[in-house]
Amino acid sequence: MGELMANTHTRVNYTLCLIASHPVWDGRSEIIRELLRARPEEMRIRGDGSAVEHYMSAQSISNLLTFMADLDLIVIRSDGSVSIAQRAERAVQDSRAFDLLVQASVRNALEKSGTQMTDVEKVIGAIRLPLVPDAKTIHAKLKVKHKSSVLINVDRFSRLLYLYACAGGIQRIVRVHYGSAEG
Repeated sequence: MGELMANTHTRVNYTLCLIASHPVWDGRSEIIRELLRARPEEMRIRGDGSAVEHYMSAQSISNLLTFMADLDLIVIRSDGSVSIAQRAERAVQDSRAFDLLVQASVRNALEKSGTQMTDVEKVIGAIRLPLVPDAKTIHAKLKVKHKSSVLINVDRFSRLLYLYACAGGIQRIVRVHYGSAEG
């Protein structure tokens, strides 16, 4: 297998392209079966991909589909059928269009949850050491600043920020810390 680092961004992209390959899927179970059959690197979670447990579970894929529907990237109808959202059709042809769509979708999701990306960026700029602008700290500062209008939980907020960063909407800085081997 290659050196692909599977993450939410690559999984959403791969799944969106798969969904776009059919006008309408009978249901999420049909998409899940196809992903489990194909075993793409994008769905690998650990290991070398040689075993079933190295891939996302059916439940995790179902959760990914729900997440994509929440971002208005796909449509899950009341009869269970699934198709790509019209606004996402161009994104499967162009990686830059995909990233711009993801950024817009994340901003919309945050707005529905009571915050704006401009507020997030202002909070990030105001955080000073010893605090660091991780998702948990940003979320806490937003809740204080905007009282009860921030309706998103920290886990979803973190997932959205990560996806936004992967799509190039915000810088994500990762630091590695080391400790003593004896400690």
